[in-house]
Amino acid sequence: MSDNISTGLHTHLPFVEPTEEQYLVVNALEALNLLVWRLYDEDTGYWHIQTPSTVLPLATILQNGEVVTFGWE
Repeated sequence: MSDNISTGLHTHLPFVEPTEEQYLVVNALEALNLLVWRLYDEDTGYWHIQTPSTVLPLATILQNGEVVTFGWE
């Protein structure tokens, strides 16, 4: 049975490549030694990052290079 529906298998979405804009932001943060942790989510195309800054502790880098901060409560 090669039909994904009949076998119950889920088809994985194609890998979303990081954009040049995202690499510019990540590389700048690395060059300034401001990147504690990073994770690229290949399903959404977003980088999730942590920095030592109190202004930007946790953030997401969108595909257009925009940095969106968020906090855990």
